[in-house]
Amino acid sequence: MPPKPRSWLQYWRQDLQRTPGRLDSSLRIAFASVLVLVAMMVLQIPFIAYGLYVIFIIGHDNPAVSLRTGVATLCSVACVLSIAFIVVILTDNDPIARILSLAAMTFVAAIIATSTSMPALGPGWGLIYGVAIGLWENHAHADRLVKNSLWLLSAFSIGIAGSIAVEYVFASRSPADKLAGQLRLRYRALATIFEAYASDSTDQQRWTAAEDVSRLAAAGERGMLELYSQIVDRDLESGGLPIGVQLHITLIAELLDSSAAFGLQSDSTDPDLQSRCRIIAEQCSHLARELELAPIPELELKARGSAGLTHLDRIESILRSLQAIPCAEGDPHPNLVALPSKNLPLVIPGAVWKTENVVFALKISLCATICYILYHAVDWPGI
Repeated sequence: MPPKPRSWLQYWRQDLQRTPGRLDSSLRIAFASVLVLVAMMVLQIPFIAYGLYVIFIIGHDNPAVSLRTGVATLCSVACVLSIAFIVVILTDNDPIARILSLAAMTFVAAIIATSTSMPALGPGWGLIYGVAIGLWENHAHADRLVKNSLWLLSAFSIGIAGSIAVEYVFASRSPADKLAGQLRLRYRALATIFEAYASDSTDQQRWTAAEDVSRLAAAGERGMLELYSQIVDRDLESGGLPIGVQLHITLIAELLDSSAAFGLQSDSTDPDLQSRCRIIAEQCSHLARELELAPIPELELKARGSAGLTHLDRIESILRSLQAIPCAEGDPHPNLVALPSKNLPLVIPGAVWKTENVVFALKISLCATICYILYHAVDWPGI
């Protein structure tokens, strides 16, 4: 049985415990924010909030992706400001034209967010156009409004430059070793939980081990995939990484999910279950050391219907899939080639015209237009 319920403060402290990559990313974002803030205050550039906002869009564990996203974001900001100028000039700053253009631009922003390989550009596109066209709601001289728009572009430029600089300075010098460490960390946690279920551990010990695995499962595979993309982008040696590492990352993410579900739901002390857990624990310990799976004749599964599979059955099945990855040189899946980030297509084929994406874009456009009208109707700056 699980231990007695804990307070919300205990759960909050548990959620804030360290997970792979969390501390590094947080420190990079904090340092970039301070750097950009100081630079903008020294240069006396307004719109500081937007310069800091873009850091959260640009920041990635992969400097190449950060650079690509930063350049694309800067180009999109310049494009959005140009469109705002064109709308104002061609319509003589007509209020209805401003509102209709906002609806159209936020629709495009939502399509960008759902249909491209850089979804972060979408929110920035819509936000900047709302700010840029909103400047023309003020009763001020046109020269001053144009200068404010250019200051907005400057704020984004400083934020983008600072974020990219920090990413390159603090980029991992050996992403292959770091990725191997993250894989080993996960396998050690898996070995711990199954050792707890294979022995006469207390419920509290089992529950604690299950929570550790659950936290790693919640961290997901994104951090590992970004490290892998660094290796591909920079054409680095894979070092001690296993063959088919991309498939390996996907399978370990599934293994963590199933193991967390097993650990948080199972309270059985059945001898057969303990025997199966002991075999799994041994294999996870071996994986933590070698990152390759030894032959496991004991994990041959009996034929079962999909409806009858338990969490433990799925875990054994995933381990068999890991075992099936060849332990020899060569790509086990030659058709599944990891592309460098620069070779990824910008527009996802077929995504622009998908009904659900268009409906989502219409919802976002309507919401943004209503908010824009209410904001300027209330005339309360800052809300």
